[in-house]
Amino acid sequence: MLSFEEINTAARGLRGIVLRTPVVESAALTASLGRRVVLKLESLQHGGTFKKRGVAWKVAGLGSGDRARGFVAVSGGNFGRTVADVARDIGVGCLIVLPVSAARSSVEYIRAAGSKLLLADTVEDAFAMADAVVANEGALLLDDTEDLAIVAGYATLALELIEDAPEVTDVVVSVGGGALLAGVTAALSAVSPSVRVWGGEPAGAACMTAALGAGTPVYVPVSTRISTLGVPKVSPDILDQVRGRVAGVVTVGDELSMSATFDLIEQAKVWAEPAAGCALATARTVAPNLPDGAVIAVIVCGGNATLGDMTQNH
Repeated sequence: MLSFEEINTAARGLRGIVLRTPVVESAALTASLGRRVVLKLESLQHGGTFKKRGVAWKVAGLGSGDRARGFVAVSGGNFGRTVADVARDIGVGCLIVLPVSAARSSVEYIRAAGSKLLLADTVEDAFAMADAVVANEGALLLDDTEDLAIVAGYATLALELIEDAPEVTDVVVSVGGGALLAGVTAALSAVSPSVRVWGGEPAGAACMTAALGAGTPVYVPVSTRISTLGVPKVSPDILDQVRGRVAGVVTVGDELSMSATFDLIEQAKVWAEPAAGCALATARTVAPNLPDGAVIAVIVCGGNATLGDMTQNH
């Protein structure tokens, strides 16, 4: 299990590398949900998403030989953007494999960062392409669906959250492969075990719900239009971090996630992407069942969607 010491070490190591993103209260969302709502604005993080925390920490721990191999990553968009950024900054080669459903803005961003790019019909095809590159070219696979060093980096945002808003009783996290949920759960289990952690995932990629129900990772078909959350299976290590520690995982339809994304923009005045909307939609689902005095923190995990992307998804 990921320890507090590992997470705290990552937090110290990332000082000056990532932003300590703000926690803000939303009066409009508080009125709408009937419970006090605060937002952890990882949408303001370097690169527009929490992913910088995990990738930067992972790469910081690599030796020069591993860095020189170059990187390959499979992503729905944001992880690939961040790996491309870090590879460019340290001057190594990089290949990102995206599903064809990925936002056009992510495709353009990764190419502009100087990385090579491949598009795959499915997530399974994407991982097969990445594995072939690792086998044939010796590149290093960076994979946040199972790498606990990356999870430790992600977990650092939960330490910031509970320091800045110790009154929080419930934290809501969107779920793709589950690495962010695993990190937040590990951190809060150590420093504030009374806080309830909730996951929200698309109904069209409910891999965490399936795994928790079966007690083991289960493959699910992916039909969600939210490419950044479109993961068909959680890894055993991620499942181990989450099992028995979360208050619940809620499945959300894409339309509800999109509607909640527009609520973040229009009501909270926060530009966000549909993955963050999934977290707010989950908060709407669980809020009526929470005590009147509950304080809900929604992790606004990213803000990289463009107007074009939003129109395409909606």
